[in-house]
Amino acid sequence: MYLSYLMINTGTHPDRPRPGRLWMRNIYTVHQRLSMAFPDNSKKEKSLFLFRIDEKLGSTGYSPVVIVQSEYLPDWDHAFNNANILLAALPEVHKYNPQFTVGDNLRYHIRINPVKRSKDSGKRLAIKGSESLELPEEYLVKWFQNKITRSNVGFTLQQCTLAASTWIRGYKNHREENHDPKLKFYAADFHGVLQVTNVEKMLSTIRQGIGTAKGFGFGLLTVGKVPGQ
Repeated sequence: MYLSYLMINTGTHPDRPRPGRLWMRNIYTVHQRLSMAFPDNSKKEKSLFLFRIDEKLGSTGYSPVVIVQSEYLPDWDHAFNNANILLAALPEVHKYNPQFTVGDNLRYHIRINPVKRSKDSGKRLAIKGSESLELPEEYLVKWFQNKITRSNVGFTLQQCTLAASTWIRGYKNHREENHDPKLKFYAADFHGVLQVTNVEKMLSTIRQGIGTAKGFGFGLLTVGKVPGQ
């Protein structure tokens, strides 16, 4: 696998064009652009990447970064050939071959789409059905803990904190931009410490991601060493 880090040019002056900021506001076009990094692969193979819009600490503070995990080596020159203005720096690409043992404690970060299945229609619905509805942090943390407990993901949660929650939107054309977007997902970011219980399942979870809406910036589980361990 590969991990890529795309620093996004959001501009520094509010009165000047900020295409990177506008680009990130539409998760549909973000997915479209990232898919272009795999021009020689089939439609099925193109789907074998996960991403998350995140922040990275640099010399001038925190800046937006898109983290992309892919099965194949991405061609970012091809993807941003006509849109270099979106990037603040050259993409970083690293080989990614995570290795664990049972009992390892790891820091994790994930953006997930909290949903529930409707008893009437069977469809998945956001657990936060209205933007005006405020859900307690404890409710969202409990939902995520229950999901991990019920799933065969190869790890247990030792610590879990809700870092942020928001709505993610996308639209296929500008006519949709001024109306209720067809793509709208509730997002919850969690971080904390997990413990590996099954190495094979853990690697499969990292490769496949967790939850729904993976094509729109959800489900990527990033892990790292716990400081001091």
